[in-house]
Amino acid sequence: MGTWNGQKLAGAAGILFVVATLASAFIVSPPPSADESPAKFLEFYSDHRSALLAQAIIGVLAIIPAFLFTAGLLNLLRTGEKEGGILAAAAVLSFIAAGAMALLVTAWFGGLAYMSDGNGLDEGAAKTLSVLAGFMNQGFFAPLALTNGASGYLLLKGSTVPKWVGWIGLLAAALAFVAVFSVAQSGAFTPFGVFSFGAFLSFSLYVVLVSLFMWRRG
Repeated sequence: MGTWNGQKLAGAAGILFVVATLASAFIVSPPPSADESPAKFLEFYSDHRSALLAQAIIGVLAIIPAFLFTAGLLNLLRTGEKEGGILAAAAVLSFIAAGAMALLVTAWFGGLAYMSDGNGLDEGAAKTLSVLAGFMNQGFFAPLALTNGASGYLLLKGSTVPKWVGWIGLLAAALAFVAVFSVAQSGAFTPFGVFSFGAFLSFSLYVVLVSLFMWRRG
C-alpha cells in the first residue's frame, strides 16, 4: 500500500478509534467517588455488569484502529521534523504507553464487573480495587500530555496541517497534564470527574482533527 493510501487508512482508523472510545465512555456512568460507602461500589458493579463488560470489550477492540492511527501519526510528524529529531518518536511511544494504561484500566473494570453479582466480589474489595483503578487511570494522562504536546508542537512548526491544529494539541497537553493531579475524593477533580473527562474529550477532538487531515492527505 502506498504512502497516500496508508495515510488515508490511518485517518479513518483514528476517527474509528475516537468513536469506539467515546462510545465505550458513555455506555455507563463513572464508578462512585472514594467517599462513598463500600456497598455503593458493589451495587454499582452488580447493577451495571452487562454494560461494564460491553465497555471493556469495546475498549479492547479500539486498540486495533489505534495502532493503525499511530503508524500514520508517526509518518505525519516525521515529515515536519528535522533529521535527528526525537519528538515524533516520543509522541508515538507515549501514545502507545497511554493506550496500554487505558487498556489495563478498562480490563480492570471489566474484571470487577465480571466478579460482581454473586460471583465472588464483596463490598470491601469492590471499593478498594475500584479506587485503585481510579488512581491507575490518572497515570494515563501523563503520557497523553507528552503525546499531545510533542505532536502539537511539531504540527505547529510544520506545514502539513493548519497551525491551529497544533495549538489545539498544546491545549490538550496542558489539560492532560493538570488532569494527572485530579485525585480529590469528590467533586470535579476526582479521577473520573469533570476535569479528567474534559481532558479526555480535548484529546479526542485533537485526534479527530489530525485524522481528518490525514484523510485529506491520502
